[in-house]
Amino acid sequence: MLLTLGIIWLRPIAVPAVVMIGVWALLQSVNGLGAIAVTDQTSGVAYWAHIGGFIAGAVITLLAKPFLDRGIGAPSRAAPPF
Repeated sequence: MLLTLGIIWLRPIAVPAVVMIGVWALLQSVNGLGAIAVTDQTSGVAYWAHIGGFIAGAVITLLAKPFLDRGIGAPSRAAPPF
């Protein structure tokens, strides 16, 4: 009965990307700290590589921002008249 109620009431909700990225980074950090001690229970996922890749991507994005071509506006997708 509980599973059925969970499926009925479980609805997708819109979450801002910044919030989801923050949740993801927090989970990676917590799992990375938990995986420091190598035991049979650690999964072998390189959590610190995920965190490093995220930080590298953020730094590269901030460094490339001045060089991005913003243009005047978004191109129109309207078909030319015939």
